Amino acid sequence: MLGQKVHQFKGLFVFISAAILFGQAASGYAQNFDFAKSSGSTVSSSLPKLDVVIPVFDPNIPTGESNDVWPEVRRAEANRFAYLAKQALDKTKAFGAVRVTPDDSMYGQLYVFGKILKANGEDVQIQVTVNDIRGKHTAKKWLKNKKFSYRVPSSHFSSSRNKGTDAYTRVFDEFAQALVQKLSKKKQKDLKDLNAIAEMVFAANMAPDKFAQHLKLKKSRGGLKISLKSMPAENDPLYQRVRSLRIVEQQFVDRLQANYTSYFNDSSTDYYTWQALSHPLVKELRMEKEKLDAELAAIITKEVVCGFTGICDQVRGQKEAVLARIAAALQLHQRKVAEMKENFAGADMLSDMGESLNMTMAPKNVLIEGVQVELQGDAVDHFLGHRDLLKDLYMQEITPNVQLTMTDAR
Repeated sequence: MLGQKVHQFKGLFVFISAAILFGQAASGYAQNFDFAKSSGSTVSSSLPKLDVVIPVFDPNIPTGESNDVWPEVRRAEANRFAYLAKQALDKTKAFGAVRVTPDDSMYGQLYVFGKILKANGEDVQIQVTVNDIRGKHTAKKWLKNKKFSYRVPSSHFSSSRNKGTDAYTRVFDEFAQALVQKLSKKKQKDLKDLNAIAEMVFAANMAPDKFAQHLKLKKSRGGLKISLKSMPAENDPLYQRVRSLRIVEQQFVDRLQANYTSYFNDSSTDYYTWQALSHPLVKELRMEKEKLDAELAAIITKEVVCGFTGICDQVRGQKEAVLARIAAALQLHQRKVAEMKENFAGADMLSDMGESLNMTMAPKNVLIEGVQVELQGDAVDHFLGHRDLLKDLYMQEITPNVQLTMTDAR
């Protein structure tokens, strides 16, 4: 049902989207964290409240076998971490709508692209890039491949105050604090066009032949930059139509947040148990390896000068013994992890929830302005299917003054 003009400008859709999305490449702590006090930053009330899009994190699963990464758990973490980032930003009250999305197809003012570097029960490390709708390679950068790390203390799991809280919460609060600090240094003139650009990018996706003329795309050394050339007249009926459709898409994604909330809550009990079981195993290996690494470093120092002392054979024997102990420690750790997985009652639940990166969703009938479609597949399929429906509605040139409503057909 899409008109021919949409197909003629398909390349421009990709061009615009590439410019926007190039940026991806303690006890009681969570409840009591004071962002204003911790960051020392105050966000001016004159700054606009920016809407934030947080795609599901990159799970960063190794291609080969790795005893450090349980693929199903890591995929579940990719969804959980995006939700934890949303919770952390919501707590700051410095932003507008913060939405978790299945991918980066939605248009907002800020984009948070996260990658999981480590999450083993004791240590967590994430890498985050934040860019705005103008593209990663503007002069107004936010965060670029910024790493945030945290080591979970054993006391987290022994304190009743932390029952029902994620052991990794602090690392996301630190990320939110860093972003608030960046925001506090922005001036209104730096941000005033972001909403208009996001609106025009959405409009150009709907109808490039009509709205792409209002955007300026400039190639830079690292990618593309988007700026605003002009805006349509406020009384332009097609512009009003597109604005209405964008609100409908935002409402759809707002409803999708309930699915991410349910996913997070449904996986929490088993996931917290996994964190508690994994933590002592990882800590035990880390401490043993630190001790053996220190022994090895001392032996290597001796090895450098052994030729002058005539004890090379003795030093080499000591080195081989330490290396064998390191290998034995790793093998013992691997066996303990395997036994933990085998005896972990929640393993099946987490494996099912992490079977794929995107949430599996039940088929859903969506009715907009009398047009009904059934959305099927995972979260990405639902979102893209909904956007296709909006494009169809625009291309059919339904009377722009019709009030749009969205309901789930039962």
